[in-house]
Amino acid sequence: MSMLPLFSASEDAAAFIRRIVREETGVNLGPDKQYLIDTRLQPILRQYGLASHGDLVGKLRNGAARDVLRRAVIEALLTPETSFFRDRHVFSYLENLLLPSVIASRAAERQLRIWSAASSSGQEIYSLAMLLAEKFPQLRGWTVSLLATDVSERILAYARAGCYTRFEAQRGLTEEQRRKYLMERDGDFQVRKDLRQLVDFRILNLTAKWPPLPPMDIILLRNVLIYFNDETRRDIFAQAACALRRDGVLILGASETIVRSEFGFRPRLGTAPGVYERTDG
Repeated sequence: MSMLPLFSASEDAAAFIRRIVREETGVNLGPDKQYLIDTRLQPILRQYGLASHGDLVGKLRNGAARDVLRRAVIEALLTPETSFFRDRHVFSYLENLLLPSVIASRAAERQLRIWSAASSSGQEIYSLAMLLAEKFPQLRGWTVSLLATDVSERILAYARAGCYTRFEAQRGLTEEQRRKYLMERDGDFQVRKDLRQLVDFRILNLTAKWPPLPPMDIILLRNVLIYFNDETRRDIFAQAACALRRDGVLILGASETIVRSEFGFRPRLGTAPGVYERTDG
């Protein structure tokens, strides 16, 4: 099959594509993300036999399959970079300080709930499952709930399968961890079934009204807020505060901070950067 050449989106086409992504997900793809529009939409152009991003915009406006195409465009543009145990200092803090404290405070009820709120392809929530299995044997007999959500149906299906390429499996996992928690399948690696069964994967758009959720002990909301404006972030933080137990903890990405008190959170004293508690906690 012949390949179409690489086309760069015109200013008008790129603006339209950025607008539908913003309307659907709240994510602002600024002009600095032009390369994503130029490169990640090439497979869609080839699939539909389109000669340019302008032709793609025409189908998005008027085509019979515009809803399916719209979803394909959004999912192609919103697949972020991730890896197992990304930002090791965060998992070190979870292992050595936060989880022991939370587990001690929940000893009477013997229940723990953790939410990866922008789970992407699943490495973050599976890293947590591995950490709990490896370091916290006292949780046997507890009700441990691991929730992972994302706006992309395609990427959630990938995460739910827990099957990763050799390159993905080698990023963040030691050889011992790969042996212990992954199974080789025709050159790829799949997360052990018992760990996959611990995780509840669900579609959730952070910028929409969230469905009712059980109160969480820990929410990880990492490396996604940078795509939203202040108003959208304020709405997300307000909903996160409602989803978190009064003494629960919110963990953000390395480049994300809460600097305004009206967002409902404050830095948790004596903890790692990016760790917050509710102001009414």
